[in-house]
Amino acid sequence: MQEILVNSQLSNSQQSSTVLINQRVKDLRQEGREVYHFGFGQSPFEVHPSIQKALCDNAHQKSYLPTLGLPELRQAIAAFMANHFSYHYSPDHIVIGPGSKQLLYQAALAIEGPIILPAPTWVSYVPQAEITGKQIFICQTSKANHYKITAEQLENVCSGLDHRQKILVINNPNNPSGTVYHSQELKELAEVCRQNRVIVLSDEIYAFIQFDSESEIGGFARYYPEGSIVTGGLSKAFSAGGYRLGFIAVPDHMKDLVTALGVISSQTYTSVSAPIQYAAVEAYQNPDVVEYAKECSRIHSHTTRYLFDRMIDLGADGVRPEGAFYLFPDFDRYRHRFKELGLGSSPRLCHYLLDKHRVAVLPASSFYYPSEVLAFRMSSVDFSGEEALKAYRAGETLDFSFIENHCPNLKKGCDEIAGFVQEKLS
Repeated sequence: MQEILVNSQLSNSQQSSTVLINQRVKDLRQEGREVYHFGFGQSPFEVHPSIQKALCDNAHQKSYLPTLGLPELRQAIAAFMANHFSYHYSPDHIVIGPGSKQLLYQAALAIEGPIILPAPTWVSYVPQAEITGKQIFICQTSKANHYKITAEQLENVCSGLDHRQKILVINNPNNPSGTVYHSQELKELAEVCRQNRVIVLSDEIYAFIQFDSESEIGGFARYYPEGSIVTGGLSKAFSAGGYRLGFIAVPDHMKDLVTALGVISSQTYTSVSAPIQYAAVEAYQNPDVVEYAKECSRIHSHTTRYLFDRMIDLGADGVRPEGAFYLFPDFDRYRHRFKELGLGSSPRLCHYLLDKHRVAVLPASSFYYPSEVLAFRMSSVDFSGEEALKAYRAGETLDFSFIENHCPNLKKGCDEIAGFVQEKLS
């Protein structure tokens, strides 16, 4: 039988590590094993009833929609961003796609120039850039700077390139660290971008899950509107990952990019499912849905910080998360002891935790951080969103007791890690 030749851009790529760990945990649970799943970022809350009703009410919508998306939905998203983020994008420059991941890939494919990625970085940015054949520059951030690229670092990267256009991909709030870029940091980065022909792809899928209620919600587009392309969608704050609906918002003067995105869409998936798009209008227009998302975000803030505090109590170091539902603790202070035990890299450490302690986490290396750094990403969503929300609405205080009573897998998983640390250090 003749062997098939696969595109060389794909032959060295692997499936997403987040998808793989999720399937691994599903398989183990189907075998009857108890696993504490801190490896996958899927909101545990239900999709708001009004969105579900809108989906049912529009099940009859069977016609192809415009390639760029349902006009009413694009208008609703433009208004939503203006009201909640002070972003001003024309509905004509908003494109709907099957998840923001797909749209990030399309944008990377369509925009000329090398890609700059601050690490630790989301697991799919590098493979997507590799598939497009782009030149990639990974900029290692530091814990001291809260795993955020600084203006000085960005300037140094740009100075090593020529005057051509460049692409900076920013995830804010950040996956895997849960950190958030603040206004002064964004202003300084924006100035470097202006001076160096940098187009920003701002992945803001977690933008509505920020923990500090006193801080303004917003990102790059507030300080660099002329060069910021923003993506978002239903997956995280609206708890509808399986709906696979995302959007990309493009500045007014980048009409050619909107055209290019439309070409890619029309020649691949044509348009996003019609019933899903009609249902999404409800998500972006109904104030009750927004309030529901805020309730869920408050619970996310406490579950995530519960994990963080538990890890710090075990001697881990890290940066206190400010958004999303992730944290990135590291156990580097135990490096010598762990290395003696054959656990001197993040992949080995994470494999051991799953194999021996039934705790699923993702190693630092999955996020293009050095494998010798004994850090891993934890996701704080292994609990019943329905139960937690019911207790919260009944007036229970969001504290450690709340988490341990209503999110027991978070406690049990932390207890397993605590047992591991105590065993290995004794």
